[in-house]
Amino acid sequence: MDLVRFPVVFDGEWVNVDGKYKFNGRECKGVMLPPSTTYTELLKTVARTINANLSDSKITMKFAWNSPEPLPPTEITGDEDVQFFMAENRVARTPLYVTSESRSDYRLGKDCVDVVPEPKYNQHDVGPREEMPATFDHVEPLSIVDVEGLSPNNLPNEIEVPPDEVPDTQHTQPNKSPPSVSSRSSRPAPYKDRLPRISLLASSKKIVVDPNAVRNIVRVKDDFVSHSGHNDGVYVKALFKDKEELQMKIGMLALQKNFEYRVTRSSRDILVLKCVAKDCKWRLRAAKLKGSDFFQVRKYYPVHNCSLDISQRNHRQASSKLISKFIQSKCDGIARSYKPGSIREDILKQFGVNISYDKAWRAREYALHSVKGSLEESFSLLSAYCEMLEKKNPGTITHIETDLENHFQSFFMALGSSIRGFRSSIRPVIAVDRAFLKGKYQGIMFLAACKDGNDQTYPLAFGIGDSESDSSWDWFLTKLRDLMGEVDDLVFISDDNVSIRKGITNIFPHANHGACVHHIGQNLKAKFKDVNVHELFFKAASLYRQSEFNDFMAEIRKVDQRADQYLVEIGYENWARAYSDGRRYNIMTINTAECMNAIVKDARELPITKLVDHIRELLQVWFWERRNEAVNMNSQLTNWAEGELQQRHDKSLSYQVLESDLNEFVVKDGFVEDKVNLHERTCSCQEFQLEQLPCEHVLAVCRIHNISCYTLCSSFYSSEALVAAYAEPIYPVGAPEEWDVSEEVRNHIFLPPAKHRTCEHSTKKRKQLQREDKMVRKCGKCGSLGHNRQTCKAAEVVIPSSSSC
Repeated sequence: MDLVRFPVVFDGEWVNVDGKYKFNGRECKGVMLPPSTTYTELLKTVARTINANLSDSKITMKFAWNSPEPLPPTEITGDEDVQFFMAENRVARTPLYVTSESRSDYRLGKDCVDVVPEPKYNQHDVGPREEMPATFDHVEPLSIVDVEGLSPNNLPNEIEVPPDEVPDTQHTQPNKSPPSVSSRSSRPAPYKDRLPRISLLASSKKIVVDPNAVRNIVRVKDDFVSHSGHNDGVYVKALFKDKEELQMKIGMLALQKNFEYRVTRSSRDILVLKCVAKDCKWRLRAAKLKGSDFFQVRKYYPVHNCSLDISQRNHRQASSKLISKFIQSKCDGIARSYKPGSIREDILKQFGVNISYDKAWRAREYALHSVKGSLEESFSLLSAYCEMLEKKNPGTITHIETDLENHFQSFFMALGSSIRGFRSSIRPVIAVDRAFLKGKYQGIMFLAACKDGNDQTYPLAFGIGDSESDSSWDWFLTKLRDLMGEVDDLVFISDDNVSIRKGITNIFPHANHGACVHHIGQNLKAKFKDVNVHELFFKAASLYRQSEFNDFMAEIRKVDQRADQYLVEIGYENWARAYSDGRRYNIMTINTAECMNAIVKDARELPITKLVDHIRELLQVWFWERRNEAVNMNSQLTNWAEGELQQRHDKSLSYQVLESDLNEFVVKDGFVEDKVNLHERTCSCQEFQLEQLPCEHVLAVCRIHNISCYTLCSSFYSSEALVAAYAEPIYPVGAPEEWDVSEEVRNHIFLPPAKHRTCEHSTKKRKQLQREDKMVRKCGKCGSLGHNRQTCKAAEVVIPSSSSC
């Protein structure tokens, strides 16, 4: 898919010069997006580009016309504008001009107008009624009245004042105009055009108030008040989409303002609330709109006059659902790191309310459900998600298996970008591993991963099964074979699990299979309790020469014959580099796969569709970052390969090279001689042919005979191969409401697995493998097993001090 490239210009402002609009930007960055980009995707990309937070900033995107006429810039506000902008860039490069402003600048009450005391004057001398200030005598000092949140369209035409505050006209001075009253033309913009914060500054005796400014402050006509409570989102004529939303809003307000209420009437059409204190006047009445589910506030008195003794530490409105609304922002991450104990502490600090552990736990579950969706709904979305994933990322392979009753059993995914990158640029060594899922339905996640030329993890395929068994591994490996086809010199590495070994033998009969030396080493340490055996084993496993390997095995035999017998039973060809049947390069463990499992450790609690999309998003970021890194490499090889060659080159400086033939050489390192054949690309040390990277002896020959060592390196290590491996981007699938899927897929809803765990508080620790026994600690103080130095209870020897007689 061709990408549309365009510059993003930001950190500037628009100016009009001689009728032509111009954007004076200070920074510019390049962006590449597909032609089908939506407005939401463009907005998120621009926010990342200019390092802006959408929740805190208002971003405006405009573009100028490629026209000789001085046309004003066009603002992008929807998908149609985005598509037009993309089409314009196909004709000529059209920059996207971006401005960003803090949302705090848009708070109502940005402008503050103070109404100050004015001298009294005769109302008959000041013109029209709307310009007449009202004069009040004997007014107590007032506090600031905040009317933020008022709408320009809901201002009443007049202010109603209680009878005891009617202006005293007997003390007015006739025939005098107010010296500070300006003409209508010189006044600031009308209040309906700008929503002011009005401060009433009262003198000890009197205050002059402009009705235009304060007509919306308060109406005290009966017990129910049309109040400026828009800051709280609750006011007369306020609309809520249903009764539940209204109740949740009032509950949140009660928790924030520290008051409690009771429901005096509740039906499908009416909701009446009153304060728990009998003498308090706070109350609210809302009714359902005819022919709609919307509820509208009809009457609302927001002022409390109840005693502070009414407040309790156990708030009756503090339900688990209500608390979940306050903690949703902290549950938006991948992990369930927000513990119930922390929720209890935060609610107590913020609202002074004590809640139980169970209520905190339920509140977290409600919040997670609201943010991440339910597990059951996620299974129903999986089919549609897979279709969109294959549409957005051509060549992607997905498979879903169900039982006869349409219950989910297995899932497989391999992104098209990873498949093509593996076929062209990745060493054919695949590490396979699995990890258990942590949700209600549990299951197993399968993973196949490789290493790129820069020694980084390269994920190839993922799978999810209901359990780990021979059949589940066979299913996953069969799908893996279908996407790869026949691969020469293919090698698999695993922890030597029996099911994996059987599956590889049956499905990949021509591939070699090796065991992870880390897992074997852990078993040696646990079984034979000898540190020397463990160290000797790792040294022997990494050797290239069979003669040196045999020497180390003889040493292991001297230390512990049982350990030697254990390694012989496993088979040297399964773990020793010197006896390996296949070319493992430098990959001796399954750390490649386990690293990936560790990265998605917390994500394994997510619903299945969220988990799959999290993996896709992770690969999207990796491909983007590593592609940029590879493009900026200035050497022929990757950074890691260059570092390896440099270390080997430094060691070879003292080597002596003797010619035997045109392509054959003898390299001497003291008393050790190695034969190098450049034509066959071999060395008697075996490192050259096993890793496909020149060893120290080959580098010594290249240095003496002026041969470029890069011509002897495998193409897998080249920077060009690294660029090719990550060349194709990975695209998101968008929000579910934007998915364009067939009717058949939309109606094909998968049910969750038939089996699920009943206990929600089960263990989440890693399970031990078949050949991975639990490691036993050895104390460094007393030498005993089962504890360490810090927990050692052995009595310390106390040397008595000598004292003089």
